[in-house]
Amino acid sequence: MAKSGVIVAFRSAQEIESMAATVRRHLGVPKGARISMQPIVEHMLDLIFEDGHFEIEEDRKMGGAEARTAQYEPKIIISQSTYDALERGEGRARMTIAHEIGHLLMHCQRPVTLNRSPRYDQRYDPEWQADVFAAALLMPRGAFQRCKTVREAMIAFGVTWSAAVRRAQVLHVELAGMPEPKGAAMKKGR
Repeated sequence: MAKSGVIVAFRSAQEIESMAATVRRHLGVPKGARISMQPIVEHMLDLIFEDGHFEIEEDRKMGGAEARTAQYEPKIIISQSTYDALERGEGRARMTIAHEIGHLLMHCQRPVTLNRSPRYDQRYDPEWQADVFAAALLMPRGAFQRCKTVREAMIAFGVTWSAAVRRAQVLHVELAGMPEPKGAAMKKGR
């Protein structure tokens, strides 16, 4: 049921999108505005999750991870290099932290079960859920759908090219600058 080897409570994309919108409202982020992730990490995690907090860890102690969320306490552990990138406003770091906030909300201090099913269902996958949350938190549906180009979305929401393209694909939005879907060149006779 999950690629990560564990499963969590079922959540639909719609439910997760709604949760991200609620977090944006709760934090007072204007509708469609670019969300500032560093102040959230530094000053507002406890507004999202009671006693939520973060720690910065040396990269060498993170085992290659950019960040991770503790299972049994409301804590996000961030690698030094990811935190430095967050300070610079880099898209990947912003997405990483939004992903971890998703884990904090949906999975911290909640049951996690070993996956015993041979079938994959992303709605039980904690990594898929956190990815959906991060995309919805950083790139709210309505505002994203008004973007015309990948570059415009990247600038508006402070995300990477690949994050903007993925969000466009999920929302079925065509943005100028997106790669053609696989097989499209063959269908056009190229």
